[in-house]
Amino acid sequence: MTAQALPYISFLGFLFGSTLVASRFSVGQFQPTTYIGLRLTMAGLGHVAFYALVSRRYRWPTDRRL
Repeated sequence: MTAQALPYISFLGFLFGSTLVASRFSVGQFQPTTYIGLRLTMAGLGHVAFYALVSRRYRWPTDRRL
């Protein structure tokens, strides 16, 4: 592991831990299908936001073979 990877690993650990804590509190509050739908929606919005921030460096793949 390099020193450059440490912030990324820490960030992923924070996201995993916060998701675990939120899951423990949310499971009793919502129906399972509603809970899964909320998680997928939030993950999708997070991915779109991340792509919007780094879209200058990466473009959507346009290769037909893909």
